Amino acid sequence: MLVRVSAIILLAATGGCSGPGLQAGFGSPDPASELHAIAPAVARNDPAALPDLIRLLESDDPAVRMLSHRALERLTGQTLGYEFSAPLPARQEAIARWQTWMQEQAASPTPTSTDNSLPTAPADDASPFADQMTQPQPPSQ
Repeated sequence: MLVRVSAIILLAATGGCSGPGLQAGFGSPDPASELHAIAPAVARNDPAALPDLIRLLESDDPAVRMLSHRALERLTGQTLGYEFSAPLPARQEAIARWQTWMQEQAASPTPTSTDNSLPTAPADDASPFADQMTQPQPPSQ
């Protein structure tokens, strides 16, 4: 709950940080613009944002790492052992797991269902949310 409140406060506080003419978007030279791209990506349940969110896990800014991590968790239901406040070596290992997960998702055949939800990775034993995971159901015929 504290993390969610902190994220909301951070997003509200950075509302005026973008320069004039800069729009929220991943890949923007303005870090605040990248932060502002996270919430809409989650609201749209946008799988195209996953590579950018994984890239932002490497940020030097703990707020960026926290928001990216929470967005990935909301979109995928996974943490893959990533902790935004962990020491760099532990974060790098978890980022490698995210990158591997993303490659596996890209290699998976596209479902023929009209379900627009994101695929979920196998639950890892280290995840405190493993028991709350729901697996995608095959389309009903």
